[in-house]
Amino acid sequence: MKAINKSIFFAILAAALYAISTPVSKLLLENVPPAIVAAFLYLGAGLGMGVSEERISCCPLSFYQTCAAGSGMPM
Repeated sequence: MKAINKSIFFAILAAALYAISTPVSKLLLENVPPAIVAAFLYLGAGLGMGVSEERISCCPLSFYQTCAAGSGMPM
């Protein structure tokens, strides 16, 4: 798959997943506490970042450490 086609595929996939996240969250909130739904959303985001992890050569920190430092989460 060419790089441009791969990028377009991932952009469309991200838009589709973003579009269905609100209705799915509303369905989950009927039976699951809000904190658990938030945990699922953050878990999904973390898994998505793990699949597409890229290292920045000029930075000594890993991608995950940089994101955790930016979000205020403990490393």
